[in-house]
Amino acid sequence: MAVEVTITNCLLRDRRLAADLTQEELARIIGISKSRVSEYENMERIMSFTTLIKFAYVLNCGMDELYKYKIVGRRRG
Repeated sequence: MAVEVTITNCLLRDRRLAADLTQEELARIIGISKSRVSEYENMERIMSFTTLIKFAYVLNCGMDELYKYKIVGRRRG
């Protein structure tokens, strides 16, 4: 069986503001563009696993604290 997951919300903005960082500052630390941070925060793009690890490390949180998600079901596969 395969598990299906739907990402419902990105919490990056909340974590970034709690860390008192601008998009530009966070982008510089992570090594990406400010526009890419904006794309993540606005759910226009989903982070790669590597990028997710970097954000979690810099923002001192778990990877699962950067997205809200729900398990929508299981399917045979």
